[in-house]
Order: sequence, then structure tokens, then C-alpha cells
Amino acid sequence: SVKLSTSGSADLDWYLYHEANTSTYLARGYTANNPEQGSYNATQVGTYYVRVVGYSGATGSYTLNISGAGVSP
Repeated sequence: SVKLSTSGSADLDWYLYHEANTSTYLARGYTANNPEQGSYNATQVGTYYVRVVGYSGATGSYTLNISGAGVSP
């Protein structure tokens, strides 16, 4: 699960990727809510990347919490 909280009124979104250099995301939090929350059930083992994007002159700070469970074969 992913949770992105921001201070102030900045509009921030998050995008989850399996590869660092791709434009195809697996999940996203893109509403005007604060915090932005979502989840994804990973189907592949490996490294995942989260990108945070700010809109409308976003300033201030944010907190990104990512949690999950690993599965061993």
C-alpha cells in the first residue's frame, strides 16, 4: 500500500512503476485528496519505484509511506 500526505494545500500525486525508466505505471494516487492512498498486488519479484509529482506551484513537504509483505517461493 502507498500513502502520500502533504502539508498545506499542495496537489501531489504518486505513481508506482516496476522499471525506473518507463512511462507505464502500475498504480497511482491522483485525486485531490490528502492523503493520496492506494494499493497494488505485485505479480513480479523485483524493485519497484514510486514517483511523486506536484501540480499548481506545489510547495512544502510531504510524507510517503509504503508498506507490503514479501512472499518467498
